[in-house]
Amino acid sequence: MLHYLYKVAQHIKQHKPSSILLQIETLAKGGFNASKANQARTSLLSQLTKTITSTATCTRLRLRTTPSPAIYFLRCSAPSIFRSPPACLWIGPSVENMSAKVSPVHGYWVVYTKYNRPVGGDYESFYIDGWNKQRQVNYPYVIHGSQTLTSAQDNAVVFIVMWVIMSIRFVVIEALKDRIYNFFRLRVPFDKCEFVYMLKRDDTEVLLADRSGVSDFVAKVESFFASKGKISGCRTTVPVVEVDGLRIVEFQHIRYVYEETEQRFVPGVVALGRTYDDMQQEASGLSDTEARHRINTVGSNSVDVEMPSLPVSMAQEFFTLFYIYQIMCYYVWYYFTYWNMGIVMTVVVLGAAVVNIYTQRQIQSSIVKMTRYHTDVTAFRAGEWRVLSSPDLAPGDLVKVSENWVVPCDMAIVKGTTVCDESMLTGESMPVQKFPIPERSSEVYDPEKGSKKHTLFAGTRVLSSGRNEEILAIVQTTGAHTTKGQLIQSILFPIPMRFKYNEHLKVLIGLLLVYAVIACILVINFLLSNGKLSNRYAAFCYAIFVLSCVISPLLPVVITVGQVNASQRLEKLGVFSLNVQRITLAGKVRIFCFDKTGTLTKQGLDFLGVQPVRDGLFTPIVNDVKDASSSEDLLYALTTCHSVGSLEDRLAGNEVEVRMFTATGWELVKKEGEQPCVKSKVDSGLELEFVKRYDFDHHRMSMSVVVCNRKSGKYYVFCKGSYERMQQLSTPGSVLADYKSVADRLAKDGCYVLGLSYRELPSDWTHEQVVEFANDREAVDESLSLLSLILFRNELKDDTADAIAKLKAGDIRTVMITGDNAMCGCYIARQSGMVSSSSRVILGEMVSTTEFKKLVWRDVDSEEEYDLSAVKSLVERGEDVELAVTGVAFDYLVSMGEIKGLLLHIRIYSRMTPDGKVECVKLHMETGAVTGMCGDGGNDCGALRFAHCGVALSDAEASVVSPFTSKSKTIESVVDLCCEGRCSVATSFASVKFLIVYGLIESVLRLFQYYHAVVMSGSSRSASHSWAVCTSSRGLSH
Repeated sequence: MLHYLYKVAQHIKQHKPSSILLQIETLAKGGFNASKANQARTSLLSQLTKTITSTATCTRLRLRTTPSPAIYFLRCSAPSIFRSPPACLWIGPSVENMSAKVSPVHGYWVVYTKYNRPVGGDYESFYIDGWNKQRQVNYPYVIHGSQTLTSAQDNAVVFIVMWVIMSIRFVVIEALKDRIYNFFRLRVPFDKCEFVYMLKRDDTEVLLADRSGVSDFVAKVESFFASKGKISGCRTTVPVVEVDGLRIVEFQHIRYVYEETEQRFVPGVVALGRTYDDMQQEASGLSDTEARHRINTVGSNSVDVEMPSLPVSMAQEFFTLFYIYQIMCYYVWYYFTYWNMGIVMTVVVLGAAVVNIYTQRQIQSSIVKMTRYHTDVTAFRAGEWRVLSSPDLAPGDLVKVSENWVVPCDMAIVKGTTVCDESMLTGESMPVQKFPIPERSSEVYDPEKGSKKHTLFAGTRVLSSGRNEEILAIVQTTGAHTTKGQLIQSILFPIPMRFKYNEHLKVLIGLLLVYAVIACILVINFLLSNGKLSNRYAAFCYAIFVLSCVISPLLPVVITVGQVNASQRLEKLGVFSLNVQRITLAGKVRIFCFDKTGTLTKQGLDFLGVQPVRDGLFTPIVNDVKDASSSEDLLYALTTCHSVGSLEDRLAGNEVEVRMFTATGWELVKKEGEQPCVKSKVDSGLELEFVKRYDFDHHRMSMSVVVCNRKSGKYYVFCKGSYERMQQLSTPGSVLADYKSVADRLAKDGCYVLGLSYRELPSDWTHEQVVEFANDREAVDESLSLLSLILFRNELKDDTADAIAKLKAGDIRTVMITGDNAMCGCYIARQSGMVSSSSRVILGEMVSTTEFKKLVWRDVDSEEEYDLSAVKSLVERGEDVELAVTGVAFDYLVSMGEIKGLLLHIRIYSRMTPDGKVECVKLHMETGAVTGMCGDGGNDCGALRFAHCGVALSDAEASVVSPFTSKSKTIESVVDLCCEGRCSVATSFASVKFLIVYGLIESVLRLFQYYHAVVMSGSSRSASHSWAVCTSSRGLSH
């Protein structure tokens, strides 16, 4: 063997290779001789080191003895690593069918060889590679041609420098993408500029109270940077366009006009009349010049949403800080041939990105379809009726309302009545009747409140044909200013949410970043000092490995994967979401509020009958009200005191009123040029004409009509509403002593109870006097006489009780917030299981005395009374009691500051106005509990919009009133939402915890290894490989 070694040394002296591979194998018939191999290793190291290191450029020699298959370790001149693997590398014995695999590991090129046919004989083979392209056959060792192996010191320097430059470049582009071009522009005044840098501050929505103080700390840090000019919000640079002398810019589909007096750009606004009188005076159409000026000011009647190209979608997805972090980490992994994990991580991240891009493009596609609606509109322009395209409409245009027409903008009806389907926006499943604005009224027009009944909202469908009369409306808002435009805006530019767990994650990532920086410094120090690693650039790469372990690049992926999957499953169940982040929030719901009618109970109510008042007494319940002999006034009241309209020979309107009117057997007649009237089918000459109608007002809790009996010439006032309200509006002499107790008893039995009062106007009044009187609603609702109670049966939905039981089993508190009376609410609460049958229900309501009103608490079953202190004592002792309050009592408790102590003990909130429902939801949210609200979208819109998780039972897939909509129209969808929300939370939390714990453990393991000069192999397959590379306890062998 020494003879061969001598020849090897001589050959090295002659050729002076840049690298040396020396592999010793002992192959014998009896197998591998371990003892002989160990002796050979010691002998070779001692005899060849001086010769090789003094004659060749290689200063260190890696020499190992292994059995077949062999592992070869190549190392070029210290402290270099190869620039690239040999172009033609075939190392091994002179045998056929031998294959080799090359991969870089920690500065070595490891060549794995596998022998398909063993070498015969008993000899040692020595292989030298790298200096000759001719095959030498006169030696017992084999030399193969290869690419010259040179130092990779410069390679590592170039890679790291380029890596740092690219990282900084990507971060700068991401941080300044909205204004990077502005660095190459000059700042000039607004009246001369060609571009405007727009900033819209974020109105952040706090979704969950955080008592730990972490969220407050994050907010203070962010506000500090905001004070330094880093204001959070949406930024972009938009071009300035001049149109007809106006300098305009458009930002988020809103047009801004340069105002010379203020010397800034302000939102384009067209001033329209505020009161009904002003609107009537303006209902004369626009001139061409005025229409063009208004369109230039507020923009066209469209929201132009363009579908981005696929490259743009990809750029928007990948150019975020975490994607940049991921890409740069994987870049280092691939440079170090960390293929196994690098490929897996890349596939996972790319897969998540593809899903996100696909989901976003699906949403954008649906939005584009939603916005691309153009229709022909007949408008009165320049003194004549013209057919215009809907984008050409301007605020103030007078238009004709057509049959089966999707309304192109928000408009107020000035003539005629119609019926609309508003389910697309509000979730209201029943058609809604619309009425013209009053002709002489100084009341302010407000489409969000009392003027809804006069407003046609963009995106809703007009159902009535208007064949019997001309229906005219005046355009109020166009484009993004409409209700539909606001829905699109909320989808395109959602309000950022401050979910407390996201705020905690920011702090956690900050702490991990501090730890990671310290760990990186320690890694570099350990490798350069303890490990004697002369290649500081390799140490930098090892530090990047540790950084990617501590802050996993997969964090954003695992946070969203649960939300996306939950959203897909919910869509299959008929629950749709505008913002998938809300799904995670639904998993933390602790209180869920429900409307009663149409939500817990069936949408329609069955008409049960009436209980008339006659001669100061209640008469028996009358189920068949068609017979006028029971009471002529009562029959007239049932046929006229409603807002029912006709739609293609069928009745449309509120389900309760439709059922009531249908029970009378009369018909609704509407002739062109005449006031609508109702007509008896029995007596063809008996008609009642509507003189004035005041529709139901949720705040007044009543509606009123003034009608004329055409046959007798008599005029009547009929008023219908809650039986409590009728008690207040009726004269004391007409209200029976047991009126309240009888109504409460009926409600306690599950009846939906309304009161009915009336007044016959003096017979000597002229029609003009009646009309003048009818225009004053306060006068109309005075001096009424109690007429009857109207009874409906409100049945529970089939799956309500089961859904409530599931929610209670999931530790979710269920609460009823209804506009119905407390007794009916108590009945439904017990039927649904919201209140157990064994629990006492104590109702708080305001009772009038001779001097003032006071709050009285009364057991609904035993009639036992309590004061406020006694009620507090009951709930504090944990007795089995449930509280219920009326709307007036709720307002009183809020004003006195007593509501917070009782809030979480009140189960039923009755007679609540829409504003009261919003206030009730707000108070529950202020307790720190995630609060949900479920309703049918009628008078629940405000509460649905304000709650953490609003669920509208609607036919539409997107609703302007709530983040979630359910097509199933049952509260079982609430159970599905909470289950999927909890699944999403569990998935996100478990994934984040796993990645953080895994990263911390791996970082600590690496720190211990590097401290003891142990470097894991490139494949990181097992700890045994890392120990195979280096067996020294204090230094790395090179």
